[in-house]
Amino acid sequence: MSSKYQSEYTFEMNGHTFSSRNFFISDDPKKIWDYHAYKSNPVDLQYFVVNAAYTLQGLPNADDILSALRAKFKSAGWEGDGEIGLIWLPPFVHSDSDNMGDHIWYVKQDNNGTCFYLSPTLYRFPGLELIV
Repeated sequence: MSSKYQSEYTFEMNGHTFSSRNFFISDDPKKIWDYHAYKSNPVDLQYFVVNAAYTLQGLPNADDILSALRAKFKSAGWEGDGEIGLIWLPPFVHSDSDNMGDHIWYVKQDNNGTCFYLSPTLYRFPGLELIV
């Protein structure tokens, strides 16, 4: 995916090398079970979703995060088809957000288009149904 707004860089911090694409991902796989799960009608424009495997690339617990996301999505009704992705929300969307904004894990089910979302933040957006 390329965009005139997208850039990627790496940097060192506390003896670890981070990529700008996953710097704000701090998800603990064990805590993903506590995330709020939502669903919505199909979202047809997908250009704002970044592939989860790409986003997590380079993180030591990437496989554990993906496994936990798959399991939590399935517990919310996802049938296991479709690619898990990440949606970034600007800081103004949630009053408790810091200046980095928030992220929501996302997957669109292939067979009927139902969209599922996972987030540690409780959202009350119109059209977004809280499942668990």
